[in-house]
Formats: sequence, structure tokens, C-alpha cells
Amino acid sequence: MTESPKLDGTTDNDPSNDPTVLLIPCIKSKVTLTGAAICSADIQTYSITFSVTGKVGAIKANRGVLTGSNPYTVVGIPSGATIKITDSLSAVCKFDTLITGPNCNCTPALPILLTTSIISCIRDTFSTLKATVFGLATVEWYTQATGGTPVFTGLNFKPSGNVSANTVFYAQARSTDPTCPTAISTGRVMATVNAQDCSLRLLPKVYLQGSLFGVFSGPLMRDDLRVKNLIPRKSPYVAWNPITAADTITSNTVLTVTGADAIVDWVFVELRDADDSTIVVDSRSALLQRDGDIVEVDGTSPITFNTFASADYFVAVRHRNHLGVMSQTALPLTQVVSTVDFRSATTPTYVLANSPIHQSQVDVAQGKALWAGNALYDGQVIYQGTDNDVNVIYQQVIAATGNPFFLPFYILAGYYTGDINMDGEVIFQGTTNDVEYIYQNVINNHNGNMLKQNFFIIQEQLPK
Repeated sequence: MTESPKLDGTTDNDPSNDPTVLLIPCIKSKVTLTGAAICSADIQTYSITFSVTGKVGAIKANRGVLTGSNPYTVVGIPSGATIKITDSLSAVCKFDTLITGPNCNCTPALPILLTTSIISCIRDTFSTLKATVFGLATVEWYTQATGGTPVFTGLNFKPSGNVSANTVFYAQARSTDPTCPTAISTGRVMATVNAQDCSLRLLPKVYLQGSLFGVFSGPLMRDDLRVKNLIPRKSPYVAWNPITAADTITSNTVLTVTGADAIVDWVFVELRDADDSTIVVDSRSALLQRDGDIVEVDGTSPITFNTFASADYFVAVRHRNHLGVMSQTALPLTQVVSTVDFRSATTPTYVLANSPIHQSQVDVAQGKALWAGNALYDGQVIYQGTDNDVNVIYQQVIAATGNPFFLPFYILAGYYTGDINMDGEVIFQGTTNDVEYIYQNVINNHNGNMLKQNFFIIQEQLPK
């Protein structure tokens, strides 16, 4: 036994006074993941959570940010990168555990829609739906929430066709990483197209002079054509190339209505450009009620146009054997119903020039009305002379299939332009003949014909 020297130079033979040396074994610890790696929402990084069994020293990670204490969490690890977890007691006693990270491109995140809900006008084309994705991925667009075949692949999708009702599309992400081309997002996000009726709405009001002949008081026109079942279900203005299609009466009840809302005839309404009133922006057929309201083919509703833009428009009303009329100025039209009342003498109307020979409408007991007598429908009412309207009445009567002897006093029943007084009969000679109405308009009813000339021409006051 060796004696331990003391500080005073003597020796100590007691072994209990010898120093103690602590020996710690360097046994490898075990790192265990507590769950699967989690990719971040932008799939650029991933995170892991782990615990250490038999930890020998300090825990460190070579990537990301380490937090916690058994269990530990590391966030911000680059996608696909391998992380090294080190359990270190000393330079000679430390253990490394390598964990291979996931390729987050193979677990694509849901697409992010720039707009999840948009409003589109009925009859308009669809707006472009836009989405973004993270990492190596694209977007597949579907018309159903699950299953089905994509209708388009790409970030920007413009559906074909026109909006007719609320429509929903669904977007999912698909990986474009060549190592996992079949990987898709765990679900689909919904893009809703909300259909809205953006049509301009208008309730024009007008009188037809022909339907007021014989009406000396009261605000209602005659509806002889309806009573005699002569009004066609199909508009007579199809050949005028209407821009808004509304040319057929589909309901059996429209022409059975009586009273103020009974239908008198078809009319044609135009919206003209505010900067150039010769340009027709939109046009359509419509129905005229006895009280002067111009309504939809359902017989009651204000008329609508395909034009969506709320703006100022000149409003014109035309008829198959009357001269048309137009507002003097462009009027503001929106989706809220607007009214222009051409029946009223106070409503300013367009004239070709400021002269007595230019009268946009005729004075009637009820106010103002469209000039009757344009049987040729050439924008003029002519009693005598080239292209006179009297000859149209004559030709319709003489050429009638029911008039084999070409009798000038034959009465032609039906829906014809020569029926100036709108009673369902074309009469060239005899009582209540239609020629007389043209004569009276030209000779007596127009203030510009001061000399009472038979060949005076009443001109339609519409810009050409």
C-alpha cells in the first residue's frame, strides 16, 4: 500500500481518505420521432417532434429551430433536407441521428384562390378564376367536389359558355415533381360564380295614334287587334335584327288580359349611343298595353336588355305602321327600372331640326302619340306622290286572295300595315277607310303643312 502524502510532508496510511473518481459510461441514446414529419403550409419547410431515450448530454439540430425539452420540436427544416440530431456529452461522447425529411412537393397544399366568390352577369361570359400554389404543383379544376375529370389544368381558368345561374367550380393541387406526379392535395377548394341579372330595365310609355282614332276621352287605346285574335305570338320585327332576343309570346294568358293592361300590339324599342344617336347599342321587340306601358313578352314586366353597362342612352320607340320617336337627350339607365313617358307633352323628344315641319309626334286628346299612316314603313307618311302610303292600302286590298274581282271597296281582315286605325281591317274605299286617316294627318293634323298641300311629307324624327 502506498501512503498518501500530506500537505505537512507526513504520510496518511488511511485508504478512506483517498479521492473518489466518478466514471460515467458513454452509451448511445435513442432518438424517436413522436409522429410523422409535417410539411408547412407553403411546403417549403417541414417540422418534426422527437424524444430522446438515454440522453447523455445536450441536444442540438443542424437545421431549423430546436425548441422544447424531451419531447423536442424542430421547425423550419428545408423540404427534402436530412436533419442531424446530436446528443453530445463531450467531444468524445456524442451521438448523431440522421432523419431524412419528406419531399413536401409530394404532399401538395390546397390551392389558394385569389377570389373564392365572384359576381357575374347572367348571359355574360365567365370571368377568369385564378389560383396560386406552393412548390412544384399546378391546379386542376373540376365541376364537382370529389371525383370526376378535370375540365381544365392551370392556374388561370376561364370557363367556356355564358353565365346562366349560380355555378360552383372546385380546385385541387397536383404535384408536378417528377418523383411524385400523381400526388394531389388532400381536398378541393370551392370557387363560386354568383349569377346576377345585370340587365338594364326600362318602362317606356307611348301611344299609337292609330289605336286612339275614335277615342275622344280617357287614357286607354283600343285593343281591337287583341279582341279579334289578330296579334301574332311571334314579333313582326324579327327582320329588324333585334339585339336582345325577346320575340315570342309563350304564355297563353298574355293575350287574354283585358282592361288597362290588355295588349294593343307589338312595338320595337332601341337604346342608342349617347355620343352618336345613329348607333343602335341594343334593341328588342316588346308589347304595348292599352295604357301605353311597353312591357316584356310576359305582358306585365318592365323590359330588359342584354346590355349590362349602366350608362346614358337615347331611347327610341318604333312601330310597324307608325313613325318612331326618340328622347331628346341620352337618359341614365341602370338595373333599376327607368321610365320615359312619350305620352306626355312635357317629355322632350328629338327632332331633325327646329322647324314646324319637324314634329316628332301628333297631338291627341290623351297627350302625344306616334304618327299613324306609315303603311310602307319607310320613315314617312305620304298621301300623294312617290312612295305614298295610300298605294300600300290599295295594293293590299286589291291583291287579297279573298278579293278575286279586285274590288276597291273589299274589306281585308287581318294583321296588315295598311290597317291605319288598328281595327283589324284594311279598307281602301268605303266607311272608315284607312286612306282618310292618312289624309287627315297630312292635311289637318300637322302644323308644318300650313298650305294644306296634298303632297306634304310627314317625316319620322329619328337620326339616320
